[in-house]
Amino acid sequence: LWSDFKKAKLARDQARQAEEDYLNKKKELHQKLSSQIHEYFESHKEQLHHLPKETEEVKHFLKRPEVKKVFDAYDKELKMFFDFYCKCELKRIGFRYEDEIKWMDYWEVAWFAYQTNIVPTIISVDDMKYIFLWMLRELEVEQPENAELKSFDYEFFKWMLVRIAALGQFKLGG
Repeated sequence: LWSDFKKAKLARDQARQAEEDYLNKKKELHQKLSSQIHEYFESHKEQLHHLPKETEEVKHFLKRPEVKKVFDAYDKELKMFFDFYCKCELKRIGFRYEDEIKWMDYWEVAWFAYQTNIVPTIISVDDMKYIFLWMLRELEVEQPENAELKSFDYEFFKWMLVRIAALGQFKLGG
């Protein structure tokens, strides 16, 4: 009986030691990753300031007469697509329900991309996610009052289409 107690105590001590080792390794890994992230951002500070420049380039591109003509010609169809995909996902009923059905979130964007064969024909899933997150960063700058929705409106939908087209053209070599 005494040997059984010793074995149980030894097993508990070993389990406790293994858990401490695991927590220490996890903490070390977290610190290492954190320092690598800080180093990366310190070394790429210049590239982080390209967001306003690229946003201005997209705005300028959308104001070009030939691009504006294309978007005006297909505005009704694009608006129909946008409205359909905005309302396709179940929205929580709340104080901002009417606002939420006018905004497209990530799952609706993903569904739009798959249904229209943007993903995987033109760009990858990761590229689509990157574009969506990029659009959210722009939304925080352009419309900070709506940034909490984590979704964007029709104008940002058109910006997203321009970014998809630009990336697709780059990837397809056009």
